[in-house]
This record gives sequence, structure tokens and C-alpha cells, in this order.
Amino acid sequence: MLMYNHYPLRINRKTDTGWHRDLALFRAESRRVDIAFWLFAQCQGIRGQLRVPTHEEIFWQAATALAYGARGIWWYRYWTQPPDDGIREPLRHPGSMIDQDGNRSPSYYNVQATNRFLRQAGPALIGWDNPSVARIHNGYIRPPGKCPAVSLAGEDFDVVVGTFTRGKAVRLVLANDSYEHPANFRMSATRDLRIQSIIASWKDKLPDDLNAPAATWSLGPAGCVLVELAP
Repeated sequence: MLMYNHYPLRINRKTDTGWHRDLALFRAESRRVDIAFWLFAQCQGIRGQLRVPTHEEIFWQAATALAYGARGIWWYRYWTQPPDDGIREPLRHPGSMIDQDGNRSPSYYNVQATNRFLRQAGPALIGWDNPSVARIHNGYIRPPGKCPAVSLAGEDFDVVVGTFTRGKAVRLVLANDSYEHPANFRMSATRDLRIQSIIASWKDKLPDDLNAPAATWSLGPAGCVLVELAP
């Protein structure tokens, strides 16, 4: 496999803008050599550099990586590092899943909940190709992204759409690209497809009629939904 680490959640509420760039780079390289890519994502802080992620920030990393075709996600880190030079490590590396006394931290439960979603959504994508991904901002696709199976429209939303195919079958991962704000949009299938069912979802409010052109889809902060389409 190809594997890398990227910890995007900086102090002072800043986010590393290279998060999507690296996902796109490793996605492209993994497809070129036909090897799956995995990544280490962030669930702890580092004093002076990284903040301890919230549940939404942890889930946002997993959901966007899934949309880009990542096949595995590891979390940094599980155990709190031992004291170094007499300094209590939680001051340097706060938020590890297991603290220095062996207790589960809030990060443990946030990662646990995120992994439950991945264990539901992940198997539904095994064996599926990921020919395209798109970052959509207010209805417009940022180049060079592609979103061939659906069109999205709305006034204020950011969504990453990963398209997965197996033969003529299509599945989509739609991930809210904001961990702070909801994403509200209208979605309609293109070509000869229709939206058939929801395989997995988190923090969503979906329309009763998935194919109603005026229906509003709503994903909460970092919300994600895995959609099945059919001819």
C-alpha cells in the first residue's frame, strides 16, 4: 500500500490547506500504480502546533478521505507518549486516545464513533473503483474535479463527492467539507440513473423522496452519506 500522514488541524482554529492537495496527490499516484492508499489522520494535539480535534473534526478527516478513495485510516495516536525530560507528555501531546494513566480520553470515544461509520461504509466500497472525485463549492466544481453521476445546487455549501463504480453500478460518498457548518443542497441524478437507497450516513437530514428535484439534502457539520444509484 501507499501510506502517509497528514495532521491538518492547527492551533488558533486554522486548518492546513494542503489536506485536499495531498489526498488528491496520493489518490492519483495510487491509481497510477494500482496500489491502495492509506493515511494516518489526527486525533491528538501537539503543543504549539496542533489542537486536539473535536468529534466533527475527527469525522471530517475520515469522511473526506473516504470520498477521495482512501482504503484505510489510522489514527495518531493511541497511547500517550511517556514523559520526556521530566515534562508531563499531555502538555506536549494532549488528547491521545489513552492518557498517561491508561484512561480513555474523549478522543477515544470520538474515534470509536467514527470507526463505527467506517466499518459500515467501508465494506460497501471494497472492490469498487473510484474514477472521479469533486470538491463542490456553492454548486460549482473546483477543477479538475468531476462529478458525473449527480448534480448539486444550492446557495451556501461545501461538499466532497467521491464517485465509485463497479460495472454499471454507481455509489457515491458525499462528505460535508465543513466541520463547523451544515451543508444544504439539492441533488439530482444525471444520465439514466436514479437515487435508489442510503447505505450509511452520519449527521444527516435526508428527503423522504430521494429523487425529488426540489428536495433539500442536509448534512450537519462533517456529515457524510453513502448513496446507492441504479439505472
